[in-house]
Amino acid sequence: MEKNYISKKNYWGCIINCIDNMNYGKLLTKKLSKKQYMCIKFEDILSNPIFFGKKIAKFVNIKFEANMTEPKKWEKIFENKLASLGFSSIEQKAMDGFYTNRIDSWKRELSDNEIEIVEHFTKKNLKEFDYQLSSKNLSKTNLNNFMKKKINKSNYLKKIFNNFIKTGHGTDLLSTNPTDPKTWGDGTKNRKKFVDTVAGKYYLKEIKKIKAIINYKYN
Repeated sequence: MEKNYISKKNYWGCIINCIDNMNYGKLLTKKLSKKQYMCIKFEDILSNPIFFGKKIAKFVNIKFEANMTEPKKWEKIFENKLASLGFSSIEQKAMDGFYTNRIDSWKRELSDNEIEIVEHFTKKNLKEFDYQLSSKNLSKTNLNNFMKKKINKSNYLKKIFNNFIKTGHGTDLLSTNPTDPKTWGDGTKNRKKFVDTVAGKYYLKEIKKIKAIINYKYN
């Protein structure tokens, strides 16, 4: 869950973001053809990476290569490249494999109360995607405390949660602008801001040059 990420202030927003993703996943599956859109669960890929690796490769019309599902080769493939292995906020390291224990990592990372809160808001969506719910139920008292102590103390959370309660709609709105480099992690352990790294400072310098050229050309 996002509560392990570098930005912890508004991590509860991932509930409403998840609802938005699942709603669109269901909608686009109905509206678009199988050649245009494919919705796959993260845990399904972890459970059967070769099968889904081939399926995804076929969908995007590229040749499937064994390297795609052989994690031991990834580090060499990514070496000295702009791309890097994805950093896991749960394991606190870059992950280079299909670890099935990540499927149920939420059971280890979330408290009973947190699970109750997540399922309270996502129950409809979880059922639609055939997820099995726990036997935990959120009491009215705990719900009120959650809204008062967590949600109402953040303008961002209050906005998206209140909108969901009124309309049933999720949102892709984040608490920070993902296109703003000031919100990026360093890509290693994401404990350091990208803009504070050597690469980050170079990036900002080059972006400033590009903007200056554009402004000169069109103004």
